[in-house]
Parts: sequence; structure tokens; C-alpha cells
Amino acid sequence: MEKEQRKCVVEYRPAEPGVYLSEMAKYHLSSRVPYSRITRDKDIRNALAKLFGVSWVSFERDYAQMMQILWDDTAMQSWNRHRIVSDGGNVYPFMEEQLMAEGFELVPSKRSKGEYRVVDYKKYLYDF
Repeated sequence: MEKEQRKCVVEYRPAEPGVYLSEMAKYHLSSRVPYSRITRDKDIRNALAKLFGVSWVSFERDYAQMMQILWDDTAMQSWNRHRIVSDGGNVYPFMEEQLMAEGFELVPSKRSKGEYRVVDYKKYLYDF
């Protein structure tokens, strides 16, 4: 009998105080990012950590709540999920069309096939 291979994910948590928030907090904060600006996941975490006076923020996924809100078109239109890019400026799948419509220049990502990266993304970062 073959032994099952298991993958283990280890997440580092500093000993300092932190807070767990719903992933909805990230999308709510992304609605503040204006047209022609982008943000990163870590910028949102830093803004929320500063707001709550803690050293780290982690997001918990409440799938039932997210699915309920995803069915609400008005909530979906107010969130600027397409303006959240990865730490290296890579665009999440299916978001490139919306960013190009806002005037961002995108090039194919060197890291992942089928993904794109915003050219000079650091100059477009929104400061919360």
C-alpha cells in the first residue's frame, strides 16, 4: 500500500497581537481605491493593521457570506476587486480587461503562463 503524500501549509504568525477579519473587509477596503490606482494585498493588510493597532491581519473566508454577497450586483459593482494586484504587480486571472480599460499597460508575466503584470505598478499604488 502506498503512503499518501500530504502537503502541509505553515503560516508564520508573529508573537505580537493581531486580528482575524472576514475576507469581506479586504473587498470593502478595495472599494476606496480610486480610478487609475491599484493596491496590493499586503497594502490592505498594513492599512487594516494600522487601523486596528495590531502588527498583523489575517483573513478568514466565510464562503456562505461571500456567496450571498456575490449574488448582490450592487455590492459587486462597488468593489474594485480588479484593482488588487499581487505583491509583484501580477494581475489575478480575468481582471486584465478591466485594468486595460482603465488605461494600465499590461505585459505577460514572467512567473506564470496566462497571467499579466502591470508595467511600473509601483507608481500607481494607492496610499491608504
